[in-house]
Amino acid sequence: SFLNGLYFWVRSLLLNHCFTVTTSPVLLEQLGLTQMRDTQVIPLAFDDHKAKASANPNKREFLDTHGIPERYMLFLGRLSGYKGIPVLLDAISTLPHIPFVIAGTGVESDKVQRAIDTFGFRNVLFINRYVSEDEKFELIRNSSVFLLPSVNSSEAFGITQLEAMYFSRPIVNTRLENGVNFVAPSGEVAKTVSPGDSQELASAISELWHNPETAAALGQNGKKRL
Repeated sequence: SFLNGLYFWVRSLLLNHCFTVTTSPVLLEQLGLTQMRDTQVIPLAFDDHKAKASANPNKREFLDTHGIPERYMLFLGRLSGYKGIPVLLDAISTLPHIPFVIAGTGVESDKVQRAIDTFGFRNVLFINRYVSEDEKFELIRNSSVFLLPSVNSSEAFGITQLEAMYFSRPIVNTRLENGVNFVAPSGEVAKTVSPGDSQELASAISELWHNPETAAALGQNGKKRL
């Protein structure tokens, strides 16, 4: 239509006179900017000073007082619709022998608690509140695998992946074809599954749980990639 044509003409005119910065090369492709002359990719980062300050490998005060097991799979973050919480809960229901910690708060909190109550998940510890920076780093550092089962592109980058990589934690993420997979590539840093596929998610979790050498290799690659 005329309006669409006008929009793309104005857009092209403006972008040709701008310096464009994105957080991943995937965004340049999705926005059709790969041929632009003045572009730069600057990935998001996190302030590692607090992580360094809390990086005592013997520090388990928070974990011990909450009865958190020695080994566990960790989901940590906002409990929102795009985070794939129902998919994660479906996967957990098939893995009763693997401990999970779910930490965070949000609109999906009731779904988590309802699943725990309804299905009697004895392998899930739910910390339904905001966790401090020190608590967050302690949870990540002591986890076996970090889980990011997001189901759509609202999860555009996944900065918590960087925090997991800082502590050499392997990641299970989803194939969103955006910054998430740019940060933690499949087979190098993460086991990547189809978004919304609870069976595939459960399989990836089980594989890393039962193959600590593979998990450790992914974690080490993540630390190198930072």
